[in-house]
Amino acid sequence: MTLIIFEKTDQLEGIGYVLFGVASIFVGFFWMNKVLRHLLPSKIVGVTFILFGLHIMDFIIVQYNEEFLILGYMIAAAFEAIITISLVFLNFNYLKELDDITYSKYINLFNNSSDAIILISNEIIFDCNRRAEKIFERSREDIIGHSPMEFSELVQENGRESYDYGTELFSSASEGKITRFDWIHTSASGRKINCEISLFLLDKGEFAAVIRDMTANYAYEEEINFHKYYDAVTHLPKRELFIDRLARFLDERYKQVALIAFNIDNFKEINDEYGHEAGDELLRQVANEVISVFKSEVTLTRLGGDEFVVIMDKLIHKNRIYLPLERIQSVFNSNFEIQGQKVNISVCIGVAFPESETTQPMELLKNSDLALNLAKNKGRGRIEFYSTKEKEVFIARINIERDMRLGIELGEFIPYYQPIVQPHSGEIVGTEVLARWIKKDGSIIYPNTFIPVAEETELINIIGEQILSKACEDCKDLLRDNTDFVIHVNLSPLQLRDNSIITILRDTMEKYEITARHLYIELTETIFIEDAEHANDILKGIRAMGVGVALDDFGTGYSSLSYLAEMQVDTIKIDRSFVVKLPGNQKSRAMMEYIVGLLHDLGYKVVVEGVEEKDQADYLKSIGCDAIQGYYYHRPMSVEKLRKLLIHRRRI
Repeated sequence: MTLIIFEKTDQLEGIGYVLFGVASIFVGFFWMNKVLRHLLPSKIVGVTFILFGLHIMDFIIVQYNEEFLILGYMIAAAFEAIITISLVFLNFNYLKELDDITYSKYINLFNNSSDAIILISNEIIFDCNRRAEKIFERSREDIIGHSPMEFSELVQENGRESYDYGTELFSSASEGKITRFDWIHTSASGRKINCEISLFLLDKGEFAAVIRDMTANYAYEEEINFHKYYDAVTHLPKRELFIDRLARFLDERYKQVALIAFNIDNFKEINDEYGHEAGDELLRQVANEVISVFKSEVTLTRLGGDEFVVIMDKLIHKNRIYLPLERIQSVFNSNFEIQGQKVNISVCIGVAFPESETTQPMELLKNSDLALNLAKNKGRGRIEFYSTKEKEVFIARINIERDMRLGIELGEFIPYYQPIVQPHSGEIVGTEVLARWIKKDGSIIYPNTFIPVAEETELINIIGEQILSKACEDCKDLLRDNTDFVIHVNLSPLQLRDNSIITILRDTMEKYEITARHLYIELTETIFIEDAEHANDILKGIRAMGVGVALDDFGTGYSSLSYLAEMQVDTIKIDRSFVVKLPGNQKSRAMMEYIVGLLHDLGYKVVVEGVEEKDQADYLKSIGCDAIQGYYYHRPMSVEKLRKLLIHRRRI
């Protein structure tokens, strides 16, 4: 614009410079106030434009009249002084504004931090934030002026006194290191606060402590650890913690240690009747009662289910074990209450002592468990002590069970047959089916060895079904050729507890086309001991199918005369114990004649077992026995031998 004006006329040259100077001043002020006004460089640029405009105006004054040169420079200097002072003032205001912003942000950060912050001078708090007020449950005024030790536990978790430990930490932080440590503070309400603290130096003698409240985290960790090491139902130590304590006691004083294992008799029935919640409540009551009896003298744990173990670690002599045993039994002398019902329970107890100083915790625990199992096998409320002999028996039993399960899979359980003979004609009228366990190596295991274990483990149900099925399969063709022949299959009392036995019998008979008149079920008197009414109901169902029922081993078990008239059976098999002294013993003859006459009068057929001598057979024939069974006639045999025997008899 100035150059254009210059070309038009020299007189207008001054006006052009004036306009250019004014424009520069205007741009300078605009730049300082509108463009990046908070930044110091922006203000410098603005001032530069203003000074440039003033110098141009100075030049105009000089050009117009040199006499005004000094005046022009004075005016320019005045303007520059004003602008410089303004710049300094602006810069001061800017820095002050910047300090105000920084301080405001610091205060905001200080007060709104999620961690507590306390500022300490010469071990006295001179400031704190809002989070510190909340954690300590005290106002800022109640915190300032106090030592942090005043809000701490007297002794920290590491066993150090707070004052001594704190002084050591301040000393470490004064070297310029950030010192991190755990600390327990106490709130105004007395609540323990687990803290994680970072302490660092601000200035000589001044420190900042950043405090993080870890109480909730520690509580969560403690809960996890509790469930890891303590039983959720009874809050007793779990196996891992129990074994750790037992190992320590065995190392320190093994001669004073004993394990007492006990469990609640028929706990399963309690669970079934009242429910698992009630069962858990009973376990809690038992644990609390035993603890209250022993107080802190012993370590009690729940190993699982209803099995508990007590560590006696201060036993002066083994003979003193009877006192704690009496204490445990005393707990169960009174009734427990479940869902408002009084329940009387008893316990079986197994006791084991360390065999030597090298006895390991798991070894001792196994021995106590063995003793407990022996007690349970002998009945309710029993106490058994571990012994090496009993251990050998137990191991043998475990081996039998293991082999038995394998034998079931391999089909090693098969039926053997012992014929039943009509004494007058000598004709074979039937056969009793006997279980035999013949292993793959050819060895034979007899029933008196495996039947007790099979009944204890309830494997007898599977074995019984296999024997029934195989016997019906074996005799399918045999029964077609011997229309009056009957097979007697033994059933365990366990098989007769379940109504499904009727369905099993029906399905097996249909599968092998066995008619009911060819089948007898044999059972022992023990079926009537626990629940005679239920037993008779099952037997009624079996007889309703047309299947005969025989009572085996009569005279060795229940033998109540009052039940003879009510038992749902067709045949009574008299045990061999009544035969041994026949016919020479007069009392044995009198008893046998009385029993046979009574049973006939009640309408039962009579079969006598265990006949081994000719004179025994002749005598029994003379008193009217319906059938005889024993070694005198035939020993148990395989199905192949039975078929050959029957074929031979038919030819004769």
